[in-house]
Amino acid sequence: MINTSSSEGLPVSIMEAMSFGIPIIATNVGGTSELVTDKTGILIPKNCSPEDVSEALNSISKKSRSTDFRMEVRNAWKSKVNAQENFTNFAEQLNSISEQNTH
Repeated sequence: MINTSSSEGLPVSIMEAMSFGIPIIATNVGGTSELVTDKTGILIPKNCSPEDVSEALNSISKKSRSTDFRMEVRNAWKSKVNAQENFTNFAEQLNSISEQNTH
């Protein structure tokens, strides 16, 4: 997936791609760097040139053929932004705090 936005929050489109193990090329804007790391893809400059995008494509095309790399992308999604896991962990943390306060 390639995202060359000049402005972002925490892009849901990137989260969705990661959930399928799709490597990401994205501009380093907003919260994108929280999702796109060397384990999930490549960050390019906000004001990227066509050459920046081309270099990133060449680099990631080799990596993306690896099943292990694609699994790393999916695992990063699972640990960082998977709602099921995040909500469960959050509920467990709240429960733990509640139990500490009652003892």
